[in-house]
Amino acid sequence: MLLLLFFAYFDFIFYTIARLSTADRYAANGRTETAMQCEDMSWDRLQLPCDVRKVCSVAGKQFELVSDSISALINCALCLAEVGATAGLQSALLQIFSDRLLIYEGEPPEGAILQHRTDVYDLFLSIPKTAASKLFTNTLARKRRRQRIILSRFLNHDLESSLIIHWCGQGCGCGRQPNNNNNSDNNNGNNNNNDDNNSNNNSDNNGDFSRQLTLAAFEQYVVPALIPGACPKFPRGKWTRTELSADWAGLLAAHHGLFVDVFALWLTTNQKKPPTVTWFCLRL
Repeated sequence: MLLLLFFAYFDFIFYTIARLSTADRYAANGRTETAMQCEDMSWDRLQLPCDVRKVCSVAGKQFELVSDSISALINCALCLAEVGATAGLQSALLQIFSDRLLIYEGEPPEGAILQHRTDVYDLFLSIPKTAASKLFTNTLARKRRRQRIILSRFLNHDLESSLIIHWCGQGCGCGRQPNNNNNSDNNNGNNNNNDDNNSNNNSDNNGDFSRQLTLAAFEQYVVPALIPGACPKFPRGKWTRTELSADWAGLLAAHHGLFVDVFALWLTTNQKKPPTVTWFCLRL
């Protein structure tokens, strides 16, 4: 009764009155609006589409174009959901660095190589400007700034190349050792041959020690920067927060194609043995 009086009051004030509704294109919604209009034909029907539904539909159509990639991201997140899976993946990445890392002396290349590396960071390590939580934004921004600094310092070669090269320039400090080979009796002129042999041995030891320190720095900094944690699950049913899983996989794939190599090594070296079946003979 009160609702009818409310409608009658607006009918008395305004010359044209309309009932505004916002809904999607579901058939039942249209029938409901028609039934409501039949109760009082003096009200015009003004039905507008839902903008949120429009955005969701557009996002769904976009996801259909890369449905295989989305399925791969979801499977990747499910694989890393087990306990110890992320640590195993990091160990596989460290093994690849130990096998394939090349250390060159000199300054890293610039030009197009540097520009490509910057574009990769801007795409997969973009720093958010705004977010619902300022604390979350600041935390993510600090984390990504740290990743950009570490990766640009250690993986400073062409990221599109299959060769993993670290350019150790002046002030790098990642494991270069000074060559101290003048320790073998410089005052004795009769021991020149022994001094040469000791110099060569010390040079080899310094090179090995430098590589060990560089790999230790890669283990401490580069591996956590490329794989900071498990891959976030792609929210297929939502149209927000989908960039986190894409950034996780894209960053690893953009660095020398390590995404495929790391998962191939991890899956081949961590295959679970099939359970042994024991048959028990029950005596009747």
